[in-house]
Amino acid sequence: MVVTSGAHRVDTRRVARLRGVAHRRVRHADPEYVLQVTGQRVGGVAPIGHPGPLPTLIDEHLDAYPHVWAGAGPPHTVFRTTRAELARLTGAEVAAVGAGRA
Repeated sequence: MVVTSGAHRVDTRRVARLRGVAHRRVRHADPEYVLQVTGQRVGGVAPIGHPGPLPTLIDEHLDAYPHVWAGAGPPHTVFRTTRAELARLTGAEVAAVGAGRA
């Protein structure tokens, strides 16, 4: 899973390098896969509370915001947190994952 701002696009080549996999293996998940892996439907997927471990990357750009709003499971439901708290809760690696950033 990759967590970033809704205003940013994820660079799939960068994510592939960070994960040590071929670029063709990194793509947007379809709704059925998201439900299977997270137990949540697209539209409010939370970064936590999944049935099993889910490797997660968090965009370092989220540090630009004092607070971030993350999906909380049901559609139209969010919770307020910080980039640092998200990293702690998920055990995620914080990295530059957005297009056009180093």
